[in-house]
Amino acid sequence: MLLEIETDAPPIHFSPWVPWRVRNQKEDKNLPGVYLISRYDSQDPPKGEADPLDSHIVYIGEATRKLKARWDSFNKATFFKTANTRRVTPNVSTEDVLFVGYMPVRESDRRYSKSLDAERQRLLSQDPASKAKVETYIKSQQRKSPAKEKDPVSLAWIKLVERQLIFEFCRKWGHLPECNKE
Repeated sequence: MLLEIETDAPPIHFSPWVPWRVRNQKEDKNLPGVYLISRYDSQDPPKGEADPLDSHIVYIGEATRKLKARWDSFNKATFFKTANTRRVTPNVSTEDVLFVGYMPVRESDRRYSKSLDAERQRLLSQDPASKAKVETYIKSQQRKSPAKEKDPVSLAWIKLVERQLIFEFCRKWGHLPECNKE
């Protein structure tokens, strides 16, 4: 079970696994957040939300500016050996076996999550059949601020979640993900 912290921070939810080769096509790529990289050599990843404790995970990371920048750094270190980088996943010969799951963090997630949840509940109590309309409305109320404008609490939240997931992964499997050094 993940560490329970009493805060107004949003719950920890990851995207479904996304093929590595299309990661930069995702709309949330320019937000900060936490991400998981997994390797599935002979099978497709499970459907649904990416599991941060999946045994196929090779890296758990954080991006306090843009997810895309961190993904590109990982890509360079993995597939393009240069004088300043080393190949961090020696068993990966093609990006077709890598997948990424991510949890983008918007400033609005922290600042407005409680008030938007209350508004959601109020609207649903008035008309439970209009769930799709309510969700569309709530989503429209969330501000998407550029990553560079993130507040210190959001940045600390990102780092906390990354460390927590690495800790939980180690507890479950007895080792770090293959590409995490610490």
